[in-house]
Formats: sequence, C-alpha cells, structure tokens
Amino acid sequence: MKKNLSRVFSMLLVFTLAFSLMGPQVFAATITGVTFDDPADFAIVRTAGATESIKAVALTGTGTPGDPYGKQDIVDAANVSWTSTNTGIVKFLSGGSEVNSISGTDTVTIKVVGAGRANVVASYAGYTVHSVVDSSTDSNTLSTGIDLEVKGKVTDHFTINDMDVQLFSLKAIFGPSYNDSSVLQNKVTALHALLYGLERYYDPDYSGGVEVTDVHDPAWDWDWVSTNVMINYGGAYVYKIGADINWWVYKVNGSSPAYGASQYVLSNNAVVYWESLK
Repeated sequence: MKKNLSRVFSMLLVFTLAFSLMGPQVFAATITGVTFDDPADFAIVRTAGATESIKAVALTGTGTPGDPYGKQDIVDAANVSWTSTNTGIVKFLSGGSEVNSISGTDTVTIKVVGAGRANVVASYAGYTVHSVVDSSTDSNTLSTGIDLEVKGKVTDHFTINDMDVQLFSLKAIFGPSYNDSSVLQNKVTALHALLYGLERYYDPDYSGGVEVTDVHDPAWDWDWVSTNVMINYGGAYVYKIGADINWWVYKVNGSSPAYGASQYVLSNNAVVYWESLK
C-alpha cells in the first residue's frame, strides 16, 4: 500500500510540473488545481538580496483523453494569497516594502532576506502550490556510500552500489551557457547522483586500466550524459534519458520528496531511485 501511495504521489508531482508546461488557455473551465506559470519557479536557488517574480495560474481538466489538462490565467486574482514558510529567509515586496505575506494578486515578487530554505506557497480556490527557495550557504562537496537504481522503459534498468558522488557543476556537462539556476551550487544532490551514475554505467573511463571515478580527473568525460540527457527549467526537471522522454521521477530512501532532485541534498549512504513512468 505504501509503495502504491508513493508511486501515485510521484506521478502527481510530475503531472503538476508537466501541466505547467502548457500555454495559458483563454476559455473558461472548471478549476482543478493551481500551478506556476513558469515551471522553473518550482525550484529557486538564489543568494541573499536576490529577487524573483512568480505568477500563479489555474489548472483545468481532469487529465483524461477527452478532458486533457491545461492552464489559464486566474480571472479573480483577488482571491489568491501568498505566504512564506520562513519569513526570515523569504519575504514579499509590496510597494517597495518587505512584507511577510501578500494577497489579491496572481503575481508576486519575492525577496531572499536570509540564508536557508523556505517554501513560498500560493493558495487559490482551495488549492496550493509550493516553490522551494534555497539560499543556504553551507556546503557538501561529497556524499559517500550512495546506492543508485535507474529504471527506464527503453533504456536499461541498472544499479550501482556504494558510489562516492562529488560535487560538480552541470556547466561542466552541458557547457558554460547552460542554465543551472535551479541546481544547488554548493551541495551534492539526487540529480548529481543520477548524472554521475549514468556516465559511469554507459561510458566508463579508464586510466592505466583502472576505472576513473573522480569527476575532476583529466581522464573523466561526460560524453554519454552530455549527448543523451536533457534537463529543463534551470535543472529542475529531468526531461530525457536516452530514449525515455518525460515522466522521470525519483525517490530517496523509499520516499518521494515534494521538490526537485536538483534541491535534494544527499546524505551519506542514501538510496536513490529514478524511474521513467511513461
């Protein structure tokens, strides 16, 4: 039962993000949820003093073949409210002033006022949507003893145990112009473990006949991941691995986190599971 509930929750997380990829609709429809207009706003990594604009929109439809999901602008924005789970980290700007909450608008500007992690919550018509804002300054450059399992529909189903995952920049994989704004820059995350494990499994590198496992070794390259993996929205959403496109979800230690893998900090000996549901 717990396994089934966890799987359903994972699918709901993916569906919420996928719905937000669709353009706003102009027709009136029954409201079935709320999401962000820009999918990148589900995971915001900023330093203290930074600001960011966020817009909430309504979800419509049931997701069935005859009633697909879509999204539309909220016509009664006066009923939208915004709160921060930690006002010592994130506040809202209103008329040039910093406030703890704000109502009556579908679009807000948040300001990072301290170091740490907080959720920005938009509420409308009985529905809520959360943005995880991370401005923490502590670092975690190595996670040891990581077990990784990756299960694709077309790509391989494989496991690598006892990995030592180092911190690396996604720009080292996808180039200096890659947008990694939703990826923690100073901590090893569940996303780092996935990319590191994929490269080791599909394209291991060797030096003197010994496999290279240090991403900073000159013999290490990202040949397979750079050409076979696509991550959208500042690193917040794994869109493609090999021939498996869309609907990738993850778990850590058997649980489905309520935020993106690019913001899930890995402790030592964690068990990381990725699966393509499509």
